[in-house]
Amino acid sequence: KNVDVLKGARILVADDYPLNRILIKTILEKYEMQLSEVENGELAVAFTESMPVDLILMDAQMPVMSGIDATRLIRKRISNNIPIIGLSASALANEVNECLNAGMNEYIIKPYTELELITSLVKWLESSKHDHSSTERTIDVSILKDYVGNDESLLINVLEAYISFLPQSLERLKIALSTSDVDALRTELHQLRPNLENLKLSPTMCTFNDLSNRLKTIGVDETSVLYLQDVIETGEIAIHQIKDKYFKRE
Repeated sequence: KNVDVLKGARILVADDYPLNRILIKTILEKYEMQLSEVENGELAVAFTESMPVDLILMDAQMPVMSGIDATRLIRKRISNNIPIIGLSASALANEVNECLNAGMNEYIIKPYTELELITSLVKWLESSKHDHSSTERTIDVSILKDYVGNDESLLINVLEAYISFLPQSLERLKIALSTSDVDALRTELHQLRPNLENLKLSPTMCTFNDLSNRLKTIGVDETSVLYLQDVIETGEIAIHQIKDKYFKRE
């Protein structure tokens, strides 16, 4: 069992019963995971909207909003890719089916053993990691080709400008991030966005608009930093791929 995938994984535990959360925490902290806890489905949805998580352990029956309804909302509004493992004391077939139909990946019946829980976490985190890497982002220059009327030498000129401009833009973004300069960050994002969109590349964690609005309303918090790092990584992918595909001969 490859437990390495657990280290540093961001796990959200949604359960209304404090004792259950303590039990899960006791098991998971041995594997150096980053744990967050909420006590109902409504808080689980709000947390998942505001912070990136790698996996959710979701109690099926909770007050305010059940784990089943929360899963439906997360699947509809936030992500189809975050693994959600249902936890419940009920082994009734109709509840199991309801959980899976709502979008949970798996359903574990309480009381469960440490081995059962860890096996499930490893399986879904590895699967999610594999999905993420298999949808590797690649540049698409079809928009730029349209701009230059399919003229190859003009396209090369444009791409040369890209590999000159993008590193400078990313450097300014990193400097603005290091000083938490919200205005400079929003200016750089505004300039960077069309250039990446012309290559059909987007950040994976958030949209440029959402990030810019978040910086304006909340400022540079932990989540904004993660989103900005994702934007920087996206820019670096663009530079690397343009060089690799069009300028390797030089």
